[in-house]
Amino acid sequence: MTDEQIIAGLKDLIKDRESFINKEDKLDKDNIFIRDKEVLEKAIEMLQEKDKEIEKYKKILANNLASNLNESIKAKNKAENDLEDLNEGWKIEIKKKDKQIDLMAKYINYLSDELVQVTGKNELKFCNGNKCCKDSNYSCEDCIKQYFERKATNNG
Repeated sequence: MTDEQIIAGLKDLIKDRESFINKEDKLDKDNIFIRDKEVLEKAIEMLQEKDKEIEKYKKILANNLASNLNESIKAKNKAENDLEDLNEGWKIEIKKKDKQIDLMAKYINYLSDELVQVTGKNELKFCNGNKCCKDSNYSCEDCIKQYFERKATNNG
């Protein structure tokens, strides 16, 4: 049974009680029908107040849920942005390190060439049989990088 059905039933009971009340007895607080009418009216009032309170708390709950959802979405978006920023930072750092490695390989290759010219021998052998280095006495920068990558992998 819904609240509306209960309230309609209580209103019918109030009409029923009013039919037993004489106009002269309206102020008689000992009259059972007057008392029943007052109790029934108070019950209707309480049911209506209860419904208002329930609606009020439903709105508060909905607002709190929406607020929490908004905060969660903001936190998620911030975390995603932070991760994107971190990823961009790492990309920049990796590019810097790659540039440093390229410059070191170029310098080592230069030193290797200078050593061969001074001594006539290639004491620094970085080539691992790659075709690019087979035709010369020198090692190329790619071979130098691969040599150190292998060393890092085997010793790391």
